[in-house]
Amino acid sequence: AISSPTAEQYQQMERIITGFVNTGTGVAKERLYIDTAHGGIGLIDPKQFVTALQSDWIKTVLKHHHDTWSHDIMQMASSTMTIPISIINSFVC
Repeated sequence: AISSPTAEQYQQMERIITGFVNTGTGVAKERLYIDTAHGGIGLIDPKQFVTALQSDWIKTVLKHHHDTWSHDIMQMASSTMTIPISIINSFVC
């Protein structure tokens, strides 16, 4: 499990990234995390990256549903919500 960094830790991550990228370049901070197709340099936002790591267990549950705990989670999820098949396929494939 990945714990959530504090606001100060996120700021420190952003300072480290900004300092590294801007060494001799002068790229605007706003452009760091914008997709290259939209004029940015396409870095991964630290907050989004941590969220992705934290939610990775969902992929494990969907891929390895033969495990007891995965089966239990799938049973609970199927009785309480509907997950579109396209979303499930995007995790499994």
